[in-house]
Amino acid sequence: LRAQQEENRLNIERVRTLRAWQEAPIEELLDLLETGSGGDSFILDTLYYARSAALSPAHLERLNVIAPNLNFRSGGGRNADMLECYLTVIEDNPARFFRYWDLLRVNKTQSPHHEVMLAAGDLQIDRKDVLNYLIGQVARNGLMRFFHQFDAMLALGKIGQAAGEAAAATIEQHIYESSDSVASVRRLAIARIRSPRDDWRRCDMCFRGKVLNTIGEGLGLTFVPCSRCFGLGHVSVRE
Repeated sequence: LRAQQEENRLNIERVRTLRAWQEAPIEELLDLLETGSGGDSFILDTLYYARSAALSPAHLERLNVIAPNLNFRSGGGRNADMLECYLTVIEDNPARFFRYWDLLRVNKTQSPHHEVMLAAGDLQIDRKDVLNYLIGQVARNGLMRFFHQFDAMLALGKIGQAAGEAAAATIEQHIYESSDSVASVRRLAIARIRSPRDDWRRCDMCFRGKVLNTIGEGLGLTFVPCSRCFGLGHVSVRE
């Protein structure tokens, strides 16, 4: 009973801390990242999905200094990769994205991960090798590979018409409607790829397909797919 009480206390404290960070000034969040005070991944998500529009050149300069330093923290390599991908999109910098992508492809021990695939989508990258990789990930069926398939499908849906018919056909063939949420993303991704770019607009209920889940117990606050665009960040202009 005491152990359960202590776990509940820690969960409540964690949620309180995350709420404070979510509402904190950007400068304070950057201070936390610089000092390694913990919660790096949540802070990075907050800056990306909730504060990007308010980031100044000075803020971006600090983030660019922070990025390589994350590699030297325990478990920080994952967060360093996340921040690198976020910066490519915030800066709208395809050249930076390609440098990072090419480095991953040269390093055979590391594959493009969740954030880099979604960054390809958010930047609407249409370089052939990137599209071929994403299409290939969708086509690689397997229970343990579904998350990679799903991320690749989402990225191709974000890219839209430039992804090409091969992308839509591969999603249609290899992604099954295993749940309502998967079916919704599948339908919207295929529709977006097979229709003109002007038929779509940015979703005004989210930022790049994510919203803050404010039901914060247990694991606390997280950013989750938007219930309107299902994570694509775009909706039909007819809506």
